[in-house]
Amino acid sequence: MTWLAILLGALAAAASLLWWRERALRRGESRAAAQQRALAVLAAHADDVLLLIDGQDRIVEVNERAVATYGRPRRELVGRPVRDLRTAEMAGRFEADWDSVREGGAPAFETVHRRADGSTFPVEVSLGHADLDGARMRIAVVRDVTERRRAEAARRESEARFKAAFHGAGVGMVLVDARGTLVDFNAAICRMLGYPHEELAALPFQSLLHPDDRSGSLEAFAALVRGERDHNEMERRYLRKGGGVVHLRYTVSALRDEAGRFQHAIGIIEDVSERQELQARLAVSDRMASLGTLAAGVAHELNNPLSYVVGNLAFAREALAAGAATPPEALTQARQALDEANEGAARVRQIVGDLRALSRTGEDRREPVDVGAAVRSALTLAAGVLRPCATLAVDLQPVSTVLGDPARLGQVILNLLVNAGQAIGEGHAETNTIQVSTAIEPDGRVRISVADTGPGIPDDVLPRIFTPFFTTKSSGQGTGLGLAICQQTVLAMGGELSVRTRTGQGATFTVLLPPAPVALRPAAAPDPGPGPAAGPRGRVLVVDDEPYVGKTMRRILGGAHDVEVLESARAALERLAQPPAPDVILCDLMMPGMTGMDLHAALLGTDPAMAGRMVFVTGGALHESSRAFIASVGNPVLEKPFPTDLLRGVVAETLRRGVAALPHPTPVAG
Repeated sequence: MTWLAILLGALAAAASLLWWRERALRRGESRAAAQQRALAVLAAHADDVLLLIDGQDRIVEVNERAVATYGRPRRELVGRPVRDLRTAEMAGRFEADWDSVREGGAPAFETVHRRADGSTFPVEVSLGHADLDGARMRIAVVRDVTERRRAEAARRESEARFKAAFHGAGVGMVLVDARGTLVDFNAAICRMLGYPHEELAALPFQSLLHPDDRSGSLEAFAALVRGERDHNEMERRYLRKGGGVVHLRYTVSALRDEAGRFQHAIGIIEDVSERQELQARLAVSDRMASLGTLAAGVAHELNNPLSYVVGNLAFAREALAAGAATPPEALTQARQALDEANEGAARVRQIVGDLRALSRTGEDRREPVDVGAAVRSALTLAAGVLRPCATLAVDLQPVSTVLGDPARLGQVILNLLVNAGQAIGEGHAETNTIQVSTAIEPDGRVRISVADTGPGIPDDVLPRIFTPFFTTKSSGQGTGLGLAICQQTVLAMGGELSVRTRTGQGATFTVLLPPAPVALRPAAAPDPGPGPAAGPRGRVLVVDDEPYVGKTMRRILGGAHDVEVLESARAALERLAQPPAPDVILCDLMMPGMTGMDLHAALLGTDPAMAGRMVFVTGGALHESSRAFIASVGNPVLEKPFPTDLLRGVVAETLRRGVAALPHPTPVAG
């Protein structure tokens, strides 16, 4: 600002000089007189102090601003040594300051001047030279910089407070540039991520994001840099040094210059891992409560297919009791009965699989989720509860997969369905409707809607429906966690949950979720074409402590392979020490005494190739240790009950590859 003011002053002086010169010439004045008059006017009205100083460093002339600033009349200033304007403390620096200007150093310096009343004030002095009647003179422009000093002190104090708050905060604080590089951060971030300061400073902060959480976060930060938003708020997983995951909730705000250009982003970060664990436990608790609510309805859904499974099997047994003498029409009816029993068993298997997925515990997963499958699964489980309340209207349009936890999304849909049924109540199913639909919104998000024709939500209740433990239901009908957990789950998936209601006209809950990144969406399954040709005959060892399971697998596989069945892992270990070695080992994962995991570990020490030919079989309800084991070894898992074609397919695929493999990837449900 100082040099800008000097430049503007020079331009003003030149303009004034020209104006006065032209006017003086018109009046017949000399050029010298015109210049003097112009400079006198300019000096008189200058905002800065102007001093004319001779070769002995004495003041020759001053302007009116000098008189006002120093509180002395002109006669007391003219003739005074210019060093006398300084305070006693700064007088000793006079020669050094002026010599620096004489020797071509800085064109200006700062010092402290005093007024007639003894008060002091900081100044900035700029020096120039001029010739007056053949004498060499100095011109000093003195600017009072009190306000500037105050502003600078206030800025330094503000920066010091910010630095103290930034580095002393109990929450994490980061400052990043447009590339996501850490410019500054505090010790709390180092503690959260387990990195020493020097190591963390060398890393792009976003590189520490969990791989499954990077896509949406990077896009949100890019939008911040482009100016499309001013802040981001989300929860994401970050990777700690040496392994492990920490859940961080952060709010990142953009810092922009006066023109609106992005300069930096400042983030306030909180470790919410413990809260996430608590929410996960509450979610499991709510899921278990939901299962309790659904128990009677699920039992009804199971008993229906079980009744015709049992009845058809009994009929087929009676029809075939005559053996070769069985009439052709009885054989036809027996075959039809077995087909219906098989369909009923498949329906039971689907319901059990839905229950298993809903009750899964452990760390949340982030993977592409088939929304239609999640809705159908929830409808299956809720059917028994909803049937006495309303008619179901289902409109599931094809939608993109979303990124999240299948069990958590299933819980959201199930809670919304059960809430709709409870809002309507039992007894008037023919006059009420629960409509479930999926669609793609114009902005590309996936919409899931659950609408009911119940009484709606009262205005005084509506603001609190997502508050944890708030419920209007009678005792035993709800924990007050359902909708709160639904909202947290949807938010964690990057979506939103909203409700539209009017008293007496029902309620519509809508879930909006961003589609999974294209790179993570599963490719369309290829047409399998005709069934595989019969492969080579192999040796299959079945290890299962349930005798009927072993017998069933021998019946299914015995026509194409040599099958041996053992009922304990210890007996299998003894058998495997003798030739011939089996080509495929179908082994129950959990058995009393020695487990399938123990058998695999023993084989790794003696025959790793044989351990690689193990296919594990499980009834589900895997513990975390079992899940970790399966993930670490990579052997495939068949879940009971499994279709016969899948069992034959896994044996054929393992024989073909020489290592245990499924014909198609099959996720492990919990």
